[in-house]
Amino acid sequence: MTEMPELLKFPRTPHIVGSSIQVGDDRAITRLSDLVGRGDITLTEKIDGKNTGFRFSSGGDLLIQNRGAYIDMASIPSGPDNSLGLFAKWLEIYEDDFLGVIEDRYIIYGEWMATLHSVFYDGLPGYFLEYDVFDTRDGVFLSTNRRQELLRGLPIDSVPRLFHGTSLTMDELISMAGPSHFRSAPSELIDNLRHACGMASDNFQERLGKLDGSDDMEGVYIRIENDNSVVFRAKWVRPGFTQAIAASSEHWSKRFPVCNLLAKPVPGYPPHLVRAARGTDDVEYSSESPGAWKAWLRDPSNTMRPRY
Repeated sequence: MTEMPELLKFPRTPHIVGSSIQVGDDRAITRLSDLVGRGDITLTEKIDGKNTGFRFSSGGDLLIQNRGAYIDMASIPSGPDNSLGLFAKWLEIYEDDFLGVIEDRYIIYGEWMATLHSVFYDGLPGYFLEYDVFDTRDGVFLSTNRRQELLRGLPIDSVPRLFHGTSLTMDELISMAGPSHFRSAPSELIDNLRHACGMASDNFQERLGKLDGSDDMEGVYIRIENDNSVVFRAKWVRPGFTQAIAASSEHWSKRFPVCNLLAKPVPGYPPHLVRAARGTDDVEYSSESPGAWKAWLRDPSNTMRPRY
């Protein structure tokens, strides 16, 4: 194995005024109005997962990282983090495809969504959701359009894009933070959570009481971009989300691991991790126009099939 390159951590992201800040989070604050006019504005859904990333060394070795270190897959501890073994297996399936595109130049950052944190998702298109790409040659994070162009054709799903434009008010931002694109309608969501808890032999009622009970997304991620790269980033977190975390009185990593669920079968992932399936699965997820996926997940007219 070739020498590992220096670890490049994903940068901490400041909040905008009006965002809810939890204990231990980065407390830098900026105003949305100060960002308008600095470049194109892209908003994406902020999702509740584990910060991860992958890249290749100059010798073509696959390297996996979390927020603070490279991950030695041979020494992953038991508990919630053992889901990263599934991440490694998925990467190995498509390793040649990824290497051919990102080479040793790019780092792919994303949320690893296999383990339930404070928001339960039962409609994921896959467990790795990409949200940023760093170009190690030019020293920049790619703009949204360049990211999409680079990754097009690869089996990588990206976080849902909510907005792209040049002007935005706080009221407009908050209005876009509606139901998550990866959750069924509430009644079906509860049934799928009960199923996920059953697979893990976890107490459903106790788990339900520790989760964010809102139907809305965790928050919104904000990027200010030019044609080439990201020039600034910020986030807005829904107040109810941090209130739910505070009320639970414990960090998600201290709980017994329960899996989020996939919307339909995905190559590389065990079939038992698929939710109670809909009557049709011909809708494909697109981060550029995710509304159709959300509508499909939440459509009450679709009949249910038995679980896989």
